[in-house]
Amino acid sequence: MVELNELFDIEYGNQADLNKLVETSSSDGIRFISRSSENLGFQCYVKKDKKLKTYKGGTITVTLGGTYVLSSFVQPDDYYTGQNVKVLTPKVEMSDVEKYFYCFAIASNRYRYTSHGREANKTLDNLLVPSIDEIPKWVYEDLAIK
Repeated sequence: MVELNELFDIEYGNQADLNKLVETSSSDGIRFISRSSENLGFQCYVKKDKKLKTYKGGTITVTLGGTYVLSSFVQPDDYYTGQNVKVLTPKVEMSDVEKYFYCFAIASNRYRYTSHGREANKTLDNLLVPSIDEIPKWVYEDLAIK
Protein backbone atom coordinates (compact mmCIF):
# COMPACT_ATOMS: atom_id res chain seq x y z
CA MET A 1 0.00 0.00 0.00
CA VAL A 2 1.13 3.52 -0.78
CA GLU A 3 -0.21 6.99 -0.14
CA LEU A 4 -2.23 8.41 -3.01
CA ASN A 5 0.19 11.33 -3.38
CA GLU A 6 2.97 8.87 -4.30
CA LEU A 7 1.05 7.93 -7.44
CA PHE A 8 -0.60 11.23 -8.34
CA ASP A 9 0.07 14.93 -8.32
CA ILE A 10 -2.94 16.18 -6.35
CA GLU A 11 -4.30 19.71 -6.40
CA TYR A 12 -7.50 21.57 -5.71
CA GLY A 13 -9.44 22.22 -8.88
CA ASN A 14 -10.56 25.66 -9.98
CA GLN A 15 -12.98 26.16 -7.05
CA ALA A 16 -15.14 28.00 -9.60
CA ASP A 17 -18.74 29.00 -8.95
CA LEU A 18 -21.06 27.97 -11.76
CA ASN A 19 -23.24 31.03 -11.25
CA LYS A 20 -20.25 33.22 -12.18
CA LEU A 21 -19.65 31.38 -15.46
CA VAL A 22 -21.65 31.45 -18.69
CA GLU A 23 -23.34 28.23 -19.77
CA THR A 24 -23.01 27.37 -23.45
CA SER A 25 -23.28 24.51 -25.93
CA SER A 26 -20.78 21.69 -26.16
CA SER A 27 -19.41 22.90 -29.49
CA ASP A 28 -17.88 26.09 -28.10
CA GLY A 29 -17.59 25.33 -24.40
CA ILE A 30 -15.66 23.32 -21.86
CA ARG A 31 -17.03 20.80 -19.37
CA PHE A 32 -17.81 22.00 -15.83
CA ILE A 33 -17.30 19.27 -13.20
CA SER A 34 -19.09 19.63 -9.88
CA ARG A 35 -19.09 17.39 -6.83
CA SER A 36 -22.04 15.43 -8.15
CA SER A 37 -21.85 11.65 -8.03
CA GLU A 38 -23.72 11.32 -11.32
CA ASN A 39 -22.69 11.67 -14.96
CA LEU A 40 -18.95 11.74 -14.10
CA GLY A 41 -19.60 14.90 -12.09
CA PHE A 42 -20.48 16.71 -15.32
CA GLN A 43 -22.83 19.63 -14.73
CA CYS A 44 -22.88 21.52 -18.03
CA TYR A 45 -20.71 23.22 -20.62
CA VAL A 46 -19.45 26.73 -19.90
CA LYS A 47 -17.68 29.33 -21.99
CA LYS A 48 -13.91 29.21 -21.76
CA ASP A 49 -12.38 31.65 -19.31
CA LYS A 50 -8.71 32.61 -19.66
CA LYS A 51 -8.50 33.21 -15.90
CA LEU A 52 -9.21 29.55 -15.14
CA LYS A 53 -6.75 26.69 -15.48
CA THR A 54 -7.92 24.05 -17.95
CA TYR A 55 -7.52 20.51 -16.63
CA LYS A 56 -6.77 17.86 -19.24
CA GLY A 57 -8.97 14.92 -20.07
CA GLY A 58 -7.59 11.67 -18.69
CA THR A 59 -7.08 13.07 -15.20
CA ILE A 60 -9.19 12.01 -12.22
CA THR A 61 -11.60 14.20 -10.27
CA VAL A 62 -12.50 13.40 -6.65
CA THR A 63 -15.27 15.03 -4.63
CA LEU A 64 -14.17 16.10 -1.17
CA GLY A 65 -17.56 16.58 0.45
CA GLY A 66 -21.27 16.26 -0.04
CA THR A 67 -23.49 13.21 0.02
CA TYR A 68 -21.16 11.10 -2.11
CA VAL A 69 -17.76 12.12 -0.80
CA LEU A 70 -14.89 10.52 -2.73
CA SER A 71 -16.89 10.06 -5.93
CA SER A 72 -14.03 9.58 -8.39
CA PHE A 73 -14.08 9.77 -12.16
CA VAL A 74 -11.68 9.71 -15.08
CA GLN A 75 -12.62 12.78 -17.10
CA PRO A 76 -12.86 12.12 -20.85
CA ASP A 77 -12.36 15.74 -21.97
CA ASP A 78 -10.79 18.99 -20.78
CA TYR A 79 -12.67 20.71 -17.96
CA TYR A 80 -12.97 23.21 -15.12
CA THR A 81 -14.06 22.23 -11.62
CA GLY A 82 -16.40 23.63 -9.03
CA GLN A 83 -15.91 23.80 -5.26
CA ASN A 84 -14.51 20.91 -3.20
CA VAL A 85 -13.07 18.88 -6.06
CA LYS A 86 -9.47 17.72 -6.28
CA VAL A 87 -7.71 16.79 -9.51
CA LEU A 88 -5.33 13.82 -9.66
CA THR A 89 -2.71 13.66 -12.40
CA PRO A 90 -0.76 10.38 -12.60
CA LYS A 91 2.96 10.79 -11.91
CA VAL A 92 3.70 7.89 -14.27
CA GLU A 93 1.84 6.82 -17.36
CA MET A 94 -1.28 4.81 -16.48
CA SER A 95 -3.77 3.03 -18.65
CA ASP A 96 -7.45 3.92 -18.39
CA VAL A 97 -8.03 0.58 -16.66
CA GLU A 98 -5.49 1.47 -13.97
CA LYS A 99 -7.13 4.88 -13.50
CA TYR A 100 -10.56 3.24 -13.19
CA PHE A 101 -9.14 0.91 -10.56
CA TYR A 102 -7.87 3.88 -8.54
CA CYS A 103 -11.26 5.58 -8.84
CA PHE A 104 -12.79 2.44 -7.33
CA ALA A 105 -10.12 2.23 -4.62
CA ILE A 106 -10.64 5.88 -3.64
CA ALA A 107 -14.44 5.65 -3.60
CA SER A 108 -14.22 2.45 -1.53
CA ASN A 109 -12.97 4.60 1.35
CA ARG A 110 -16.19 6.66 1.45
CA TYR A 111 -17.33 4.91 4.62
CA ARG A 112 -14.48 6.56 6.53
CA TYR A 113 -16.13 9.93 5.97
CA THR A 114 -19.88 9.41 5.71
CA SER A 115 -20.21 7.83 9.14
CA HIS A 116 -18.46 10.81 10.74
CA GLY A 117 -19.89 13.59 8.56
CA ARG A 118 -16.46 14.91 7.65
CA GLU A 119 -14.89 15.93 4.39
CA ALA A 120 -11.77 14.57 2.71
CA ASN A 121 -10.03 17.92 2.13
CA LYS A 122 -7.08 17.26 4.44
CA THR A 123 -6.78 13.49 4.23
CA LEU A 124 -7.23 12.52 0.56
CA ASP A 125 -3.56 13.00 -0.33
CA ASN A 126 -2.49 10.44 2.29
CA LEU A 127 -5.20 7.87 1.59
CA LEU A 128 -3.68 4.38 1.35
CA VAL A 129 -4.25 2.56 -1.94
CA PRO A 130 -2.52 -0.39 -3.63
CA SER A 131 0.65 0.43 -5.56
CA ILE A 132 0.59 -0.12 -9.31
CA ASP A 133 2.40 -3.43 -8.79
CA GLU A 134 -0.37 -4.54 -6.41
CA ILE A 135 -3.27 -4.06 -8.84
CA PRO A 136 -4.88 -7.51 -9.13
CA LYS A 137 -4.58 -9.27 -12.48
CA TRP A 138 -8.36 -9.68 -12.74
CA VAL A 139 -8.68 -5.89 -13.02
CA TYR A 140 -6.90 -5.96 -16.36
CA GLU A 141 -9.02 -8.87 -17.55
CA ASP A 142 -12.42 -7.69 -16.30
CA LEU A 143 -12.08 -3.98 -17.04
CA ALA A 144 -10.21 -4.22 -20.32
CA ILE A 145 -12.19 -2.82 -23.21
CA LYS A 146 -12.35 -5.41 -25.92
